[in-house]
Amino acid sequence: VLPHQYGRGMNSFSWKTRRKEAHATSSKGFVGKCSSMFITPLSWMRGIEDGDGGDISGKLTCPGCDTKIGAFAWSGIQCSCGAWVSPAFQIQHAKTDAF
Repeated sequence: VLPHQYGRGMNSFSWKTRRKEAHATSSKGFVGKCSSMFITPLSWMRGIEDGDGGDISGKLTCPGCDTKIGAFAWSGIQCSCGAWVSPAFQIQHAKTDAF
């Protein structure tokens, strides 16, 4: 798991995203925590090769059941806390049993 510095939270997002996030926050009780973890690329991840043959961004799927568990982007992804992580291999906490 790669640590990152927390961003400014909702102030880091555009006004449209802040408005949508405020509604989701009040209904789910999620405030100020990262909803995902960022990791280094692992051998089971398919389609993440850097270079001519791979995609620049895409989804990460479980190697066992092919369910989407996260996303990757060589250019980076903004965390729910507002921090920009680049390159990003992001796995959602909700999609994992325990870590």
